[in-house]
Amino acid sequence: MRRCTAILAVSIMLAACGRKPAPHDVSLDDELSENAAATANDPALRAALRGSIMVDPTLVGRANADAIRPPVEPYAAAIPPEGIADTGKPAETDTVQPAPAAKSPCPQCSAARGALTLAALAEAEGAPFARCAGAIGYSAAWASRLPDTVPLYPRADVIEAAGADGAGCMLRAVNLRSSAAPGRLLDWYATKLRRAGLAVEHRADGRQHVLAASRPDGTAALIMVGGNSIGGSEATLLVGSDR
Repeated sequence: MRRCTAILAVSIMLAACGRKPAPHDVSLDDELSENAAATANDPALRAALRGSIMVDPTLVGRANADAIRPPVEPYAAAIPPEGIADTGKPAETDTVQPAPAAKSPCPQCSAARGALTLAALAEAEGAPFARCAGAIGYSAAWASRLPDTVPLYPRADVIEAAGADGAGCMLRAVNLRSSAAPGRLLDWYATKLRRAGLAVEHRADGRQHVLAASRPDGTAALIMVGGNSIGGSEATLLVGSDR
């Protein structure tokens, strides 16, 4: 009897070994292995996992905005900070005289209308500016090399500057922006040009104004002034000389 009972127990164990496990007996590792094998060759999944992550550069700087971190470079604000002065007052304190009354037509305005660069503007405005147009170089340093005859307007922002020296000519070309009204710039530059002994003529074409000045020694200047959308001015200075 005992022998039969042992044989029966062994038979039951062998039968259990050959039985497939019920669905609820499948382990988590087995399920993960089966899922990995099923999705390993999925083209869409492979492309999503291996593709580059798109990053919006305009939003990168907003991440962790409240986190405390060291600055990436030394603090470089202007000393004193920009805007601390009362911009409601004129940037200069010189006594100025009114610019001459505007006349029309304005050939300088027409020539400047299609010029996309300072070199093209100098070429379009003719002598003595065109003579140096081919040798013009661009650098903000040219704004600091304007002659005393046509200085940079006080507190103006330089947008672009160019110039040339040598080969028998001198050229300075500067684009600037100022919070002063166009009329103030015209009066200020007209006064400077007169004090330097240049004859000044004022031409206008709509909202574009030009002060044209020259001297017998070949020095010439064009001051082109127009208003902007915030009540200030944008101007282009051209100073040239045949020498």
